[in-house]
Amino acid sequence: MTDDDYKEEMRNYLYFVFNYKLKFLLIDTRLFNYIITLEIQEWVDDEIAIITKNIIKKIVFVMPKDFVSHMSIEQTMEEENSLECQEVLFFEGINEARSCF
Repeated sequence: MTDDDYKEEMRNYLYFVFNYKLKFLLIDTRLFNYIITLEIQEWVDDEIAIITKNIIKKIVFVMPKDFVSHMSIEQTMEEENSLECQEVLFFEGINEARSCF
């Protein structure tokens, strides 16, 4: 996945959150094989999270086993606008994540 591919996927994410007013999300990133650089983390915060923070109430992630991908997802969610989402949770297993809803 390239940075442009990731940005396109994030724009798709924004489209669905905004148009369907999604308040609770379960995001399965177990097969996520992309490192979100600091530049891209800031882009997500400035272009995506600034909008979604007022819609989403809870995001639950099923995290990848790859340490670097795992950390880049967590760091992205620690950006200023991402932190304003009411609740962000991280789990290793899908069953644990589903139990949050």
